[in-house]
Amino acid sequence: MNWRKVIAGIIGFLTFIGVIVLIGIVVQNIWPGYSFSDHPLERLSLLFICFMIASMVYNLIKGEEPEVKEKQGITSKEISKMLAEKREKSENNGEIRKNSI
Repeated sequence: MNWRKVIAGIIGFLTFIGVIVLIGIVVQNIWPGYSFSDHPLERLSLLFICFMIASMVYNLIKGEEPEVKEKQGITSKEISKMLAEKREKSENNGEIRKNSI
């Protein structure tokens, strides 16, 4: 799962840069003299939108973390008890077989 996070981070970063460039190209085609450096609020909103899109791409690629199940420890007493039960069952089955012959 670790490689997925690395790949998701790289793709998320490339998405962030790509969306900024794409929006810059579109804005320059629509308004040729427009400059984001003259409008700091719009530049900040552009960065926020690009960050949100990049984080969505990151989360889609990364996926959900599997839930870690806690292992229940089995004590030696429980193992001895289970072995004794199995031995009793096998002995009882052997007695039933001997009696049926």
